[in-house]
Amino acid sequence: MVGGNNRNIQVYSIRTGKLVTEMEGHTDSTTCMVIDGNNLITGSDDHSIRIWNLIGFTPEGVLGKHKEAISDLLLLNTGLLVSCGQDKMIFVWRWQSQEIVDKGTYKMHEDIRCLDYVLDTNLLIYGTGTGQVQTKNFVDHLSYYDTEMPAHLQMVMDMDGDYGNEDEYDPLGGKDVNTAFVEMVKRKAMNNDF
Repeated sequence: MVGGNNRNIQVYSIRTGKLVTEMEGHTDSTTCMVIDGNNLITGSDDHSIRIWNLIGFTPEGVLGKHKEAISDLLLLNTGLLVSCGQDKMIFVWRWQSQEIVDKGTYKMHEDIRCLDYVLDTNLLIYGTGTGQVQTKNFVDHLSYYDTEMPAHLQMVMDMDGDYGNEDEYDPLGGKDVNTAFVEMVKRKAMNNDF
């Protein structure tokens, strides 16, 4: 599946590389997507979050909207969907019942470009358009407590929340957040994974 500047989501065959179908619905670029079972959830520059059925490649509807473009979607193992956008907001959704858990509590100081989550510590990590990387303690998936890291990159476009062995209590492996982040950036740069 491919999104992008073409408003349609294009589905290609892995075997042949040929276009199988296009899913129409967004009115601007598709910026992000996540899959949960037989459903695809997409975010767009048209400010909307849409749900698609992957069995018939059909639209299921609009989950909701931000006031500006959607930058990233994050699906938690609890079934909650977290969305962020250039409107400086983070929303939390129960996407399967198409209801919002929290809308508007998480107003940030600048646009948010990407999200990741460290399960063991309930730490939500997000990057901003000015290169700030910040964390929020995502207690019960409803409350945030600020912790800020210095800007390590000019623009944060993607992050990896794998900071340690998931069987250990300390996902940062005894390192402080800044050290763990710098190591992650170096790993990603060596793998050309930005």
